[in-house]
Amino acid sequence: MSLRAVFQEDAEYSEDLFSDSLEAIFGHHQPSQGEPGSKFIYKSPWKNLDIRIPNQPTNGLFSQMQWDSGLFLSDMISDKKGIFNDLSNKRILEFGAGTGLPSLLASLAGSPYVVCSDYDDDSLIENLRRNVQVNDLSNVKVIPHIWGHDVSPLVNEQKYNMILCADTLWMSDQLDNLLKSDSLSATIDKADPSSRVVIIAGFHTNRPPLAKFFRLAKEYNLIPDENGIKEWDIVDNTTKEFTYEGTLEPSICSRWKIISYLKYVSN
Repeated sequence: MSLRAVFQEDAEYSEDLFSDSLEAIFGHHQPSQGEPGSKFIYKSPWKNLDIRIPNQPTNGLFSQMQWDSGLFLSDMISDKKGIFNDLSNKRILEFGAGTGLPSLLASLAGSPYVVCSDYDDDSLIENLRRNVQVNDLSNVKVIPHIWGHDVSPLVNEQKYNMILCADTLWMSDQLDNLLKSDSLSATIDKADPSSRVVIIAGFHTNRPPLAKFFRLAKEYNLIPDENGIKEWDIVDNTTKEFTYEGTLEPSICSRWKIISYLKYVSN
């Protein structure tokens, strides 16, 4: 759980405490926080951000809550961990942005150009624009995009050398659309060897969609960099190498994440 994100009012504290106790005693983890249309504060090193969660959109996108992969990615940006140490030369695109929190933080961390993108749903896009405007981050652009469709609105004179994807892998039937020539592989700057696609995802639909994504990514010349693919138990805070086969017990899926940084390699 992110220590920077403040969701509960004082009256809700006891409910949050109960949830934390379940995690401590039984290893249970709640993979999302917040309610549709509610707000929370994210305490970044630069300033507090006022974030509103979208209302229930159409198409069953499950964006009406703040998923913790987005919070973990946000914390990594805030703490300047690893590849987030210096974003001053990074052109950043976020797919499946939800609340857009990582995009806002990337801008605060020094990225000169950030595009925040999600499905072309009126309520979802309006909420993203609200989060940008309320936090006075006008250099963050909000552009709707349906995976697999024309990418030209996302790409102007230059492509992106950092693409953020938090909890975008749970829809197995959409993975090819995410990767195909009109989404990831069309927006990453293939000429820049430092370009990376940052993947943080939960086991919401277990292991098979995750394994499918990385197998498909290789077909599009996107492979893990030297950091590999890590499975992260967020309750015990331990990591291990990702395995492609098998499944997790459904009762523990919520406590596991994968983290990987994909790079483009030519044929």
